[in-house]
Amino acid sequence: MIEIIRNRVFVAYVMASGCAMGGMAAFLNSSPGLLIGTFGLPPGTFGLLFACLPFGFLSGSIFVGRYAERLGSDRFMMIGTSALAIGGLCMLGFALFGLPDPRMLVLPMMPYLFGFACIIPQCSSGALTPFGRAAGTASSLQGFVQSMFGAITSALLAIFANGTLYPMAIAISAAGIASVLSYVFLIRRMHGSAPAR
Repeated sequence: MIEIIRNRVFVAYVMASGCAMGGMAAFLNSSPGLLIGTFGLPPGTFGLLFACLPFGFLSGSIFVGRYAERLGSDRFMMIGTSALAIGGLCMLGFALFGLPDPRMLVLPMMPYLFGFACIIPQCSSGALTPFGRAAGTASSLQGFVQSMFGAITSALLAIFANGTLYPMAIAISAAGIASVLSYVFLIRRMHGSAPAR
C-alpha cells in the first residue's frame, strides 16, 4: 500500500482524476437545490434539463473510442483537462455576470462532462500501469481517493452554500484548473515536454 501511495505515476493520475471527480460532486450535490430552489424550476423541467447532460459524456466517450489510437493517452489528457477548465470557467463567468437563465448553469457542464469522459479512462489505466499483481489494490485505492475528493468538495460546499451560484461555480472551475495543473506539472513532465503521439 505504501509503495502505491509513493509512486509518482499513481499520484499524478489520481490527482487529475480526483480533481475532476470533485467538480462532478460539486455539480451533482448543488445543482438540484439551485435549479429548483433558486431558479424555481418545476421538478419535471429540472429533470428534462438534467437529462441533456449525458450527451456531453457520451460525446467524450465516442471521441475517445474513435481517436484513441491516433491521439494517444497524453493528448486525451490535454484535451480532457482543458475541457474541464473551460466548462468550469464558463460557469464561473456566467455566475459573475449574473446571468439568470438556468441553462447557463447546465450548459457549461457539457464541456466538463466531455473532458471527464476523456480523462477518466486515461487516468485509470495510467495509474495502474506501474503495478502488476498489485493492480487490484491500486485500483481500489484510486477509487477511494477519488471518492474522498468528492466527499471533501461536498462538505466544503455544504459549509459555504449561500443560495447563489458562486460556491458551486468556484468549486467546479477550481476543479477544472487543478486537473489542468495536475496534467501539466505532474503527468506531462513524466512523459517529456510534449504530448505523446
